[in-house]
Amino acid sequence: WSTTADVASSSAAMALVNPTRSRGEGDASINDDTRTLLVELSDRVLGLERRLDTYQDENAKRFDENAKRFDENAKRLDTMTEENAKRLDTMTEENAKYQDETRGSLLSITELLETLTTSSTCGAT
Repeated sequence: WSTTADVASSSAAMALVNPTRSRGEGDASINDDTRTLLVELSDRVLGLERRLDTYQDENAKRFDENAKRFDENAKRLDTMTEENAKRLDTMTEENAKYQDETRGSLLSITELLETLTTSSTCGAT
C-alpha cells in the first residue's frame, strides 16, 4: 500500500469523495482520510471473504448431500433393474408355459377334429 500508484489512487479516491480540496491542502487530513478509507475497505474485504467462506461451506455441504442422494439413487436404480430383470424372467417363463399349454390344446383340438372328420367320412360311405 505504499507505492506511488497506491498513493495516487488514494488521492484520486479522496478527490472524488471531497472534490473541493485542492492538492497539498490538508495532507494530514488526506492521510487520515486515506487510512479511514483503507480500514473501511479492509473491513469490507474481510466481510466479503467471510461471506465467500460461508458460501463455499454451504456449497460443499450441498455437494456432499447431492453426492449422497446420487449414490442412493444409483442403488435404487440397481435394485429396480435387478427386480425388473427377475420379473422379466418370470414373465418369460410364464409365457413359455402358456404357449406350451396353448400348443397342447391346439394339438388336442386338431386331433379331435381329425377324429371327427374321419368318423363322419367313414359313416358317410
